[in-house]
Amino acid sequence: MGLNHSLIFNINGERSIFPRNLGAHRIASWLRSNEWDVEVIDYALVWSYDELVAFAKSRINNNTKFIGFSTIFEKWNTTLYKFVVWLNTYHPDIILISGSMMLPNIEDPVDYHIRGFGEKALDLLLKYLFSNGLKPATSKFGNIDVIDASKYPAYPMEDYAVYYEERDFLQPWEFLSIETARGCVFQCTFCNHPVLGVKSDHTTSAESFQRQLEENYSRWGIKNYVISDETFNDQTNKIKKFANVVNKLNFTPWISAYIRIDLLLSRPDDKKYLEDMNLFGQYYGIESFNHKTAKAFKKGMHPDKIKNGLLEIKEYYAKSQKYRGTVSLIVGGPHEDKESIESSMLWLIDNWNDQAVMQFPLIIPTGEQVRPSELTKNYNKYGYEGYPIKYFEDKYPDEKDLIYKLKKYTPMIYWKNEYMDIIQATNIQQKNSQRLVDAGFKIQSNDLSRFSKKFATIEEKLKLGVRDMDDDPSMGEWHKEYINKKLDWVQ
Repeated sequence: MGLNHSLIFNINGERSIFPRNLGAHRIASWLRSNEWDVEVIDYALVWSYDELVAFAKSRINNNTKFIGFSTIFEKWNTTLYKFVVWLNTYHPDIILISGSMMLPNIEDPVDYHIRGFGEKALDLLLKYLFSNGLKPATSKFGNIDVIDASKYPAYPMEDYAVYYEERDFLQPWEFLSIETARGCVFQCTFCNHPVLGVKSDHTTSAESFQRQLEENYSRWGIKNYVISDETFNDQTNKIKKFANVVNKLNFTPWISAYIRIDLLLSRPDDKKYLEDMNLFGQYYGIESFNHKTAKAFKKGMHPDKIKNGLLEIKEYYAKSQKYRGTVSLIVGGPHEDKESIESSMLWLIDNWNDQAVMQFPLIIPTGEQVRPSELTKNYNKYGYEGYPIKYFEDKYPDEKDLIYKLKKYTPMIYWKNEYMDIIQATNIQQKNSQRLVDAGFKIQSNDLSRFSKKFATIEEKLKLGVRDMDDDPSMGEWHKEYINKKLDWVQ
């Protein structure tokens, strides 16, 4: 008997700004350490039906126990649904398991869905299915048995390492995601992350971090990373620990992470420690330059201090020529009117157009989270009223395309407050996105992974503006190359 075997399809590829989703590879690495043979199939959304079937025929064997489907932001397409019909026809005994931070779509054709950080929950499920273990707690969502992974916490763990295989076909230009911790010390009003208010040091070891970076460089030539932690700079000692690792490497990585701006400004020496780590991609979830709005989001530092601090940080890192600061804002926050949003845009155009800005309309998701946000639970308290989608369809007959996209996005509260509604907020965001293009803003740090072969160095990629976002066809070319490599692979 060989090892238990599994295939895990990474549901990504259509939105090519993202690197390979980390979750599928993390689960695969963890299963391999528990004596499973697991192969990950990336970019599942750009495979054709015939390619998926041909691949499955070449891989499924008598030891194939389950087939997995992992997703972060993207959803199943019709090709994947059709592929699962084929799986159920020719391999009805293989269990289908999906995983994400959200509930599945109710029509997703799987037997089980694990919602949240899933290592421990999956361990129990597999023992139940294949080793006479006890069944984990489940709830029905349509025909799907859903497991709430927070009941079987996979945090804190000693290690969240991901180790790739030759059959993953990693390329030296890729940006890989990497975890150093799970959970966030903060509890922002709009955040539905499952692990908030973490107090203790819950980071992984320096040795694990070093091993992953060294192996990915020695085997694949990879030097670029996006740290997936919700707040990387929550502790100074954490930054120092990983900066010490980077200083030992025989190559120079480029690292991006989510940075809490008020902590960075309150602890001035942390800029130097981030510089020592080559963490020059810094994504600041500022959300609003309106003080009352920011406080409602539980981000209370005064906007004037933040604006001055941003300019000081930018000047400090200017000598590196590798800095990319991204300011992230929410359109439609509590207490913020259109004039306040416009004031923020004008300041950014005047002071920040050599860096990056991301704007998002306020989304109040409902029903699908492991842990609903404070805003989702009490949106009336923050000045929002919910309306049926038909209200907006009748009010905005010329916005059919926008409303269709909103309905397709995720279950949500279709909101209105005293200043605007979700349709107006989305239109403001879209118009401001075009203004960012016209004003010459640069692409944000997490988008650099999209530009693969056209610009080989970080320095060249950092010169790209938002207007270049759709000009590089190389990701599509790489997807085709990757699929052919997978189909041609022989064990």
